[in-house]
Amino acid sequence: MSDYPHLFTPLDLGFIRLSNRVIMGAMQTGLLAQPHGVERLAAFYRLRAEQQVALIISGGTSPTLRGRSQLDGDELSTTRHLKSHRPLTQAVHEAGGKIALQLFHAGRYANHPLAVAPSAIRAPGARFTPHELSDGQIRQLIADFAATAALAREAGYDGIELTGAGGYLLNQFLSGRTNQRQDAWGGSVAARPALVLAVLAAGKEAAICRPGFFMDTVRPVRNMA
Repeated sequence: MSDYPHLFTPLDLGFIRLSNRVIMGAMQTGLLAQPHGVERLAAFYRLRAEQQVALIISGGTSPTLRGRSQLDGDELSTTRHLKSHRPLTQAVHEAGGKIALQLFHAGRYANHPLAVAPSAIRAPGARFTPHELSDGQIRQLIADFAATAALAREAGYDGIELTGAGGYLLNQFLSGRTNQRQDAWGGSVAARPALVLAVLAAGKEAAICRPGFFMDTVRPVRNMA
């Protein structure tokens, strides 16, 4: 490893210290929807932590039913969901690793009739046209993101990766192609980031006891016009 002398050295992020620089990115395994899915996913994560993956980022978890990519997708919105998440964090911690929850909302890419988005514009290849979110629904969604941040701490996660990449809901609010609103949540380039900023602020406040706990990976879209 002479070409990468720092790869297996500790990394102090301030709010968390990693044993090395190896990170496993989020991936959807589909295990949770299968029999004994929690146990199988816990074993999957444990094995990787045992092989010196310092930080594991979970598969995408939605703060609401409507935000799931599939109706049988993962959600963390109430305390009853903790039983599906605590075994995952426990397995990783017992193996000496850290784990962050990837928090996402599928938006118009949700493959079910409950899909919602900033505007009622169907995604290419999608089966369903999403319902346009009302102002009240957007404000509730911000609270839902914050509630999931608090539940993630309770479940034992070491951080949250808030994803706005991949064309998902937060990304959809940023782009003029998918956000054609003319209210406080859309319109100009300056107005379209409003939801992203509100979710970040609410999420950080919900996790205030853990500075830096709420990380974001909201990436700029190619065409903001």
